[in-house]
Amino acid sequence: MKRPSALLSIDTPIRLSAGAHSALIAPQAGGRVLSLSSERRDGGGSGQVHQWLTPITAHQWLNSEWPKGGCYPLVPFSNRVRGARFAFDDAEHQLATFDGQAHALHGYGQYVAWQVDACSDTAVTLSYAHREGDSGWPWAFHATQTLTLDTDGFTLAMRLRNLSDYAMPAGFGFHPYFSADRASLSADWRWPHDNEEIALRREPAVARERIHDRTAEGYTEYCSGWDGRARLTWHNGAHLEMAADPAFDHLVVHCAPGRDYLCLEPVTHVSDAFNLAHAGVPATGLQRLAPQQDMQGQLTLRLQPN
Repeated sequence: MKRPSALLSIDTPIRLSAGAHSALIAPQAGGRVLSLSSERRDGGGSGQVHQWLTPITAHQWLNSEWPKGGCYPLVPFSNRVRGARFAFDDAEHQLATFDGQAHALHGYGQYVAWQVDACSDTAVTLSYAHREGDSGWPWAFHATQTLTLDTDGFTLAMRLRNLSDYAMPAGFGFHPYFSADRASLSADWRWPHDNEEIALRREPAVARERIHDRTAEGYTEYCSGWDGRARLTWHNGAHLEMAADPAFDHLVVHCAPGRDYLCLEPVTHVSDAFNLAHAGVPATGLQRLAPQQDMQGQLTLRLQPN
């Protein structure tokens, strides 16, 4: 089942501002954060702008070929579903994919326009209603993002509700492209993956304390059992403290070869969790939502530009 590409365009982004921090949001282009920045003060009082995320500068793109920057929502699943096929409650499901895409990837939220439900100078609430059967996903659901900027940093909250009359497999996450040079974190488990970046099994982490540098060669690592805390650092002395709710028990660390970003993606489940859980693999993080049941999680980024 093939999904047609569509053009996403940024008409009028929403600007949030609080103290030294600012963010640009594009509801109509996948509910994305286009940029997150802070003004750095020098001794003379003048400032330079520090970009926490690799900013998106494009004004439009095909949703099948999105720019690698900013931050976008992952919902109602994160990462890959092998072969875009899975079984749930004894039924087989085939999901639609774009041409040339072997696996379903990153849910549906980043490929569509989100509605603006509320907006102020410091916060915006966006929502996306998925129709039953759209792109092969047989469940209707409603997703909400609330993005809030204050003088300490940036908070991203997600809520997902099953609107169908039968249980739905579920998960979500956020996919930020940080411009950081290094990230440090602690995690109890690692999930080795194949050459298509699909997780295979869970193993104890060789070392709980992990350092992840941005490298020219690139890598992807799936972790779980982390404490929801990570520290990102830049060569100019700026640093960021990430704090994720327990709902985000899994984390993807991704560094693409030769690119200028380091992704730390707090997510609720591992890559291909649907198929792994069906095969009896434990602790995949996959959630089961009853009709009208919801799940939610919050991610906070404390920004220290100086």
